[in-house]
Amino acid sequence: MKKECSSMKLGAGVTAILYSDYNYEGSSIEFNTDAYTFGSSWNDKACSIKIIKGQPLPKTPGPGEVYVYRDSNFQSFVWRLKDSVSDLNSIGAKKVISSIRVGPNTQCVLYNDPNFGGKAFPVERDAATLGDWNDKAISIKVFKTM
Repeated sequence: MKKECSSMKLGAGVTAILYSDYNYEGSSIEFNTDAYTFGSSWNDKACSIKIIKGQPLPKTPGPGEVYVYRDSNFQSFVWRLKDSVSDLNSIGAKKVISSIRVGPNTQCVLYNDPNFGGKAFPVERDAATLGDWNDKAISIKVFKTM
């Protein structure tokens, strides 16, 4: 792979892992949704790519679920959460969440400390951007409202 890739379109249920070095080595970043840009740190820098086929993710979260995205506007990598996560580092999402989709009858609260501590930021509906909370969440509570 030449270092001339800055976006990709993925089919349903596909995850792509970009690597900074040849033979799937070096630092890596994962995408499981279309990426219209890799951002300045990855545009035209990947040397190898691994494609993994899995189950397609529904477009919208179901009741009691939230989708948290690495980039704003529901772009890049998405994590599907049905439960609260006391330390987002455990799923690779610490300080990288930039947008959120909220399922019906569901809310979530972002926290800037582990174990649901520190300042809280409630999210009751889809948020394409998180404003001042962009890339700050360290834990998240997910709960049904009915």
